[in-house]
Amino acid sequence: MTSQIPLISLALGSLPINTILVSVPWSLMSWIDAGLLGLLRLIHQVIPDWGLAIILLALLVRIVLYPLSKKAMTSQQQFVAAQKLMLPELKEIKQHYKGGEQSERILQLYKKHQVSPFAGLKPLGIVLIQLPILIALFHVLGSAEELRDARFLWIQSLAEPDMLFSYGFNVPLIGSYFNLLPFLMAGFTLLSFKLAPAPTAEKKEQGLQNVFLIAMTLMFFFLFYSFPSGMVLYWTFANIFHIAQYRVMMRK
Repeated sequence: MTSQIPLISLALGSLPINTILVSVPWSLMSWIDAGLLGLLRLIHQVIPDWGLAIILLALLVRIVLYPLSKKAMTSQQQFVAAQKLMLPELKEIKQHYKGGEQSERILQLYKKHQVSPFAGLKPLGIVLIQLPILIALFHVLGSAEELRDARFLWIQSLAEPDMLFSYGFNVPLIGSYFNLLPFLMAGFTLLSFKLAPAPTAEKKEQGLQNVFLIAMTLMFFFLFYSFPSGMVLYWTFANIFHIAQYRVMMRK
């Protein structure tokens, strides 16, 4: 079983945006769109910079989700600790039993250690909560007139990719412009993935997990590369705040 935090990229990075949009009721999305735009405008009244407003929005979402994130991370750590204790018995079961009997004995082992086999999936809930926000942000950045001309640092429009410079030719999967922000996002995304405790102590499986993390990060990178820079900015700082939040929780 691979680390569950990479399911963030699996949940968002492996699906076309149209597929994701269909999965969310439009009536709900219209309310989220209106609420998100209203909140961004409210933040912008206090901080008259749309880029900073998006960053502050990412921070506010992390603060609101802090209790759930703390509970999910604690559950993940307990799950990892239990799996390390179970590892010798798991190896023995896999060596001596096959098929349904193996599965039944593994479930009994989890029950013996009072841990659910699905406990490691709890961090995915934090992702699912943020998914409508990402979709709404995609809508808002494309429809709000004031955001189309909103500049931030080197970004000319938060409703478009940041387009730092042109290659002068088309690159497969990337296009004709170099977008810096997706590279920063991918780096912080991978770092946030690596913070998750690996649910296995076997070196071979840890190696496979590392390959999986890199693959998911690349998938996330290519999906977001042509997205509005405001959306990429949000997810970049959402991961930065996740890293900071994780470190604070580990100190406590």
